[in-house]
Amino acid sequence: MHITAANGTTPAPATTSLTACEHRSVGVIVQDAAGQYLMFEQATAPGIAPPAGHLAPYGEPEQAARALVAEQTGLIVGHLTPVTAGWRPGRYDRCTGVDRSGHYWHLFQTTLTGEVAPSVRAAGRPRWLMAHQVQALAYRTVDHAHGLITDEQFAACPGLAPVWVDLLATAHVIVIDDLDLALVEDLATRPPLTPASETPTQAVPVAVSGTVRARPDRLDEHGAAELLAETEAVRTELARTDAKAATVLAFAGTAFSVLAALSVLAPELAVPARVGLAGAVALLGASSAVALGVIRPSLPRSGPGTGFVAHAAVRDAEELLAVLADDPQARRARDIVHLSRTARAKYRRLRLAIDLAFAALAALAVAAVFAL
Repeated sequence: MHITAANGTTPAPATTSLTACEHRSVGVIVQDAAGQYLMFEQATAPGIAPPAGHLAPYGEPEQAARALVAEQTGLIVGHLTPVTAGWRPGRYDRCTGVDRSGHYWHLFQTTLTGEVAPSVRAAGRPRWLMAHQVQALAYRTVDHAHGLITDEQFAACPGLAPVWVDLLATAHVIVIDDLDLALVEDLATRPPLTPASETPTQAVPVAVSGTVRARPDRLDEHGAAELLAETEAVRTELARTDAKAATVLAFAGTAFSVLAALSVLAPELAVPARVGLAGAVALLGASSAVALGVIRPSLPRSGPGTGFVAHAAVRDAEELLAVLADDPQARRARDIVHLSRTARAKYRRLRLAIDLAFAALAALAVAAVFAL
């Protein structure tokens, strides 16, 4: 089938031979009208990724992005939004030359409609995935980077291609810790898969920051109960944080109103007293604003979130059933991590609000000294 790119040019034919490599690649995050992401299983290495390829055969980055999407999907790209550009480490064994340590990536995003007609180069069947499904693929790659699944297991059921974990995190499609990103980056530069006969049958724990991280396939009954208890504990901490923030907000807000009125109604105060009073008012206002930030609903900027937020992101009841059919222990563990980070962030803001209130009291004390 002859495919013409959006700019009227014909994409360069695909090749599987080793070619001179300029270490420049283009990737395109493709979404449909429902917000799903188009993914393919890579042909050159285990991993799932959006449409991508080398820049060299096509010219400029935007021209290459349009041509690659047309070639790999059979669809014509309209508007392209640049997302990021930068060097990403990784092995590229199809490239000739000594340096195969990475590529300079140009990342774009677009929305397409129509039926995908993948080319031979696209290799695996196309799949439209919701954000939480892309996040699950990222978690599998992270597990691979931690040594929790073997090369052979990853090849049989791959997650995201390692370089795409970083790219999609940069585009706020997924959420990944900095430590996990560093390990995935290291995974991207590892040698190719070992032969199946040499691949260990069990995952080898990988040392991380001086500790050995290992995880059983499933927790026993006691471990599952502890996991459930931890989930309830972190939700309780979130509720306590909001209650404490409400108390701080009530105090700071009331004091702010009283002192603001006093600063207006008492112009005869000495200048140092008025300065101290104004400082106290400003600090109490800041404390109130920070406390409001604590009780403000926390919604994820990207990724599926947890609980009803994740459920609201699905398209229909069937997809919700598919999500709930995933490993409940792994899902609950991810919820604990997400909620714990939210609770920690709230406590940090709460501590700042209280510190600002204490500073306001100190400023008020100084003002009182000069007012006497």
